Amino acid sequence: MVVPWLEDMMRAGVIHQMPVHSMLYSLVGMVQVPPMLTKEADLAGQKAMMTEDSVARHAESVLQFLQPGTLSA
Repeated sequence: MVVPWLEDMMRAGVIHQMPVHSMLYSLVGMVQVPPMLTKEADLAGQKAMMTEDSVARHAESVLQFLQPGTLSA
């Protein structure tokens, strides 16, 4: 169900063109980062990764990464 949706989004130019399964795996991986690295970030003295603000900023970053033309070189 997700694969046809991603393919439609790619055809429409909403997200980058790439192999659809690579996009799906990349998306799943990016979404998991804050919960996976919470302990490491705490040990490194970084801001807590699971606060509402941090999660919202991470979600925005993922969306910017996926949208063509939104990243500067």
